Amino acid sequence: MQFHLSRSRASVHSLLLLAALAAPLSARSQIVADSTRHAPPSVIAPAQRDTARANTIESRAVRSVRLISSYQLERERLGELAGDSQVTPMSLRSVSAYITRVEPSSQQSGIFFPELELVNNSALPWSMNDGDLWAGRGLNMRLAGGFFSRLGRVQLVFTPEITHEANKYFALHIPEIERFPIPPDRSQWAFPWYVYGPYSVDMPTRFGDKSIGRLSLGQSSILVGFSKFQFGFANENE
Repeated sequence: MQFHLSRSRASVHSLLLLAALAAPLSARSQIVADSTRHAPPSVIAPAQRDTARANTIESRAVRSVRLISSYQLERERLGELAGDSQVTPMSLRSVSAYITRVEPSSQQSGIFFPELELVNNSALPWSMNDGDLWAGRGLNMRLAGGFFSRLGRVQLVFTPEITHEANKYFALHIPEIERFPIPPDRSQWAFPWYVYGPYSVDMPTRFGDKSIGRLSLGQSSILVGFSKFQFGFANENE
């Protein structure tokens, strides 16, 4: 009995000694080198350059005005009428006016990040203040982006737009309502109730029977400033 007890104690002491010797090896194997402090410069430099480049692009982004969304302009119009001191008073709230009045004069250039508008009309066309886009029946798309640049008195805004309109067929009348025949000298797409007499008006219901896609100058402009006036050419909504 005594022999077996001493042997057990010896085994326990041996296990404790082996554990004490192995513990530093295990702890050392769990230590991971700092990837920033010990990484070679060739690994750190590209990440830092990418971050700096992203910060530079972000700082040049135009935030005072949007190319597509009209809700910002409507809010600022209402804010001006309500006496909001944070809103810059303007008669014409165009893209070029915002660049002139709101963007810092020290900023010589800026970027308009791409903006996308999708309009899906399931039954009838519905389109208001959508720039170059006429949102007929079906899926319609409008994509815009660009930049502005200042050189002395000259201010250039280049913001082209790409639009695509499904222009699907839709029924404009029901059998119970009389539809007047369209005269041969008028377009077959004319509004049939306004093609005769004093009520005649150039009001097309559709622009042909095919889908429409085009590239335009969008809200682009080129202006030259003199004192408090600007002269030039523009393709803007206002």
